[in-house]
Amino acid sequence: AVAACSRLFSPWFMAHAIDLLENARQPHFASELLRRPLAGSLGDLSERFYIDLAESLMPHATMWSVALQYLRGCRVSGAAITERLLLALPVDSQHPKGASRLVGAAERAGQPRVARELCTCLGAALWHKGQLGAAIWWLRRAGDVARLELLADSLTARVEGFLLGGQAAEGARQEL
Repeated sequence: AVAACSRLFSPWFMAHAIDLLENARQPHFASELLRRPLAGSLGDLSERFYIDLAESLMPHATMWSVALQYLRGCRVSGAAITERLLLALPVDSQHPKGASRLVGAAERAGQPRVARELCTCLGAALWHKGQLGAAIWWLRRAGDVARLELLADSLTARVEGFLLGGQAAEGARQEL
């Protein structure tokens, strides 16, 4: 019956079905069914429906923050699903406000590793585009010392080439 309902009703309805059933003051067999742990330590059906709803909301740019709120209520698999969904979102280095919002959401969701990974991706993308100042900012925020050292070495080589003149100087002028 639950499988048939999940095919017929929207993810929102299924995520809130337990609330509706508990407040209906009817026999609690349905509520108990939704709260029964699933095999394999995946939480219960209620959590599964919250995850389904969150997964349906994440692709929409205006709704992923709402999806993260639903995942906070998933005690068993919420953190892992949050990590997976955050890393699957497109990160646009050309829109720093949106990128910063995404990194902040990862931090608030208790996902510091995801936040660092997003910052590293942004820093690397900006470095590749030649936007060194922004790249340094994101890489510092990620704590990515190795890439910062590589960027510093590259920048030092360009400046040295520029100061020494010649063809290296012309290439440095174009890249700076």
